[in-house]
Amino acid sequence: MFAYIDESGNTGPNLFDPAQPGFYSVAAISRKDIDLVYAGDFGVLAARLGLGSLHGAQMGAARLDLVLPDVGRMIDRDGIRFFVGIINKHDLVLIKLADALFDCFENRAVPWHVYNVRTMRLLTVLKLSLIADEDCLEQFWGALMQQNPRRAQSEFVACLNKLRARIDRIPDRRSREIINDAIGWAVKNPDAITVHVQRSIRLSHLPHLVVFPSIINAIQRQSEQWKVAVTEIRHDRESLVATALTNWHELISQAPVTVMKWVDFEYPVGGAPGSRFSIVSSKDSAGLQLADIVLWLIRRTAETGELSSTGEVFLSRVLQNSHPFELSLNAINETLERDLSPIMSMPMTEEQLDEGRKLLSEIELRRKEGIAKFDRERR
Repeated sequence: MFAYIDESGNTGPNLFDPAQPGFYSVAAISRKDIDLVYAGDFGVLAARLGLGSLHGAQMGAARLDLVLPDVGRMIDRDGIRFFVGIINKHDLVLIKLADALFDCFENRAVPWHVYNVRTMRLLTVLKLSLIADEDCLEQFWGALMQQNPRRAQSEFVACLNKLRARIDRIPDRRSREIINDAIGWAVKNPDAITVHVQRSIRLSHLPHLVVFPSIINAIQRQSEQWKVAVTEIRHDRESLVATALTNWHELISQAPVTVMKWVDFEYPVGGAPGSRFSIVSSKDSAGLQLADIVLWLIRRTAETGELSSTGEVFLSRVLQNSHPFELSLNAINETLERDLSPIMSMPMTEEQLDEGRKLLSEIELRRKEGIAKFDRERR
């Protein structure tokens, strides 16, 4: 089993380029080595167009339409599967900010359930989006990427002060209280919040590495469905973080393949054990060229919505046989609508409501005790 990963929308650590708001990642997953099996056919198709290889940007819509039917028949014949990932860069920074500010194990003012219950955490991200303007998010991202720890802390506090000045934009009282308390505590104790980290860890904030564990998890799930081990994962060498990706693969592939359960969510751990990871050129890889074609179609659909009927048919086939991933406020809204609707319509007895109130009282008591303990230890 083989996988070929390509990505588009790379802007390095500059996540606020208005011309490239999205980051896209595609993996073509196959029981055959596409680089060997498709090399001849892709060469013939490229030569027919007067090109040396197949790349979406080089072909454009018109010439791509000429090869998509042939490529579609090939992936149908071989049962090729895909991973399709989309990250809204602006929303990624917002989520990173929420994770830094509301981690109750660092910010003692945050109630336990606000951070540890996934549904509550997602709701808090949406509330934070009402006060986290572009300038604030750019300042926070600058703090995350800052090499100097004191400057990182200073930029983080400046961002928090901007958030606090806009707190009235949050419509409900309890959310205003929680977020205001979290900001106030972090401004008072900024050194307790992890913002500055060493360079190798800073890279993990970039979209390339944010999406990578989900790609490996998709490859692992496909491996389990096919009941075949993963032989090799090949990644386009144009990636800005090739060494970091190699290290990530080593870490994930050596971890036990299991699922960790935490409150209302499950986290996959480990994937593609025993597989090799290599950085190769798309010029010499039919598998990466296939991923590139899908990338071009995905990005064009997301950013312009313009596809020919041929492109729509091909992309529909891909998406029907894909493992999707999206990180954005839209995806959060969809998740909350799906998960919260049955909860909000569920009838509850007075006894259940009393149990809930008791639990919240216990959480609030522990929160206050945590703040008091932190203050005593600081004296």
